[in-house]
Amino acid sequence: MARTDILRIGEYHSLAAAPLYHALKRAAGPEHWVFIPGGPTELDHALERDQLDLTLASPLLAASAPLDYLVLPGLGYGAKRHVRDMLLFSDMLLDDMDEMTISLPGPTTATAMLQLLTNRYLQFQNQFIMGWGNAEAFLLAGDAALRERLLARYAYVYDLGDLWRHYTGQAMIYSLWMLKKETWRRKKSPIVAFERALRLAIAGAAADFKAVAASLAGYEWIKPAAMTQLWGQINFELLPAHYDGLDRFFEECAEGGLIEEPPKLEYTEV
Repeated sequence: MARTDILRIGEYHSLAAAPLYHALKRAAGPEHWVFIPGGPTELDHALERDQLDLTLASPLLAASAPLDYLVLPGLGYGAKRHVRDMLLFSDMLLDDMDEMTISLPGPTTATAMLQLLTNRYLQFQNQFIMGWGNAEAFLLAGDAALRERLLARYAYVYDLGDLWRHYTGQAMIYSLWMLKKETWRRKKSPIVAFERALRLAIAGAAADFKAVAASLAGYEWIKPAAMTQLWGQINFELLPAHYDGLDRFFEECAEGGLIEEPPKLEYTEV
């Protein structure tokens, strides 16, 4: 039987989230935490299969089974406008992309957002393929998007957060801290302690961007100034405006047939 004092925590493996995990790993009590790295889709699947106790996960996972999950209130991965690491690359202007093929990174929040934007707001009839294939435009997320932007191989780069803000006028939540209800029942005490540490880590990360940039290994390909610019756009503490954007996203996903109905999120209560 799994120990109830050990938390298996998903670690979103990307530069954007690096300050958060850097601060968490320096927090008091990490001997009770095991970090399991992965990309967005990997972490979603791991939580779904009970291979994690809690993680940053796509809001679409909550929509797929709203009765199974709880959300840590006011915590996640959002942006008021620019997100900077979810980018659409093309040699064509956006207005010229009707009926063009767009490559998608996988079944993520960003993928659903782009489908909504092209179908609903631009009224395009695009073909979408998963993975890096023969396409006229490419949606990339995380470090892959940052690297591609630095390579400057495409004439046009569109920030997904900018597009969402332009067409809806709202902020957006890309990931929420989520866990199974059964996990909350078994591990309430360590989860409450982790939530408190997480809030402290968020405050500490924001005050220490330059030090984090100087200490990260494996990111020699990007300048520290670009790192801090990226981190300055990410909101790990969420405001009502972020949730308004998420509600809009859920409603439009339901209207577009991407989910059955807008979920009513349930939150942990201390």
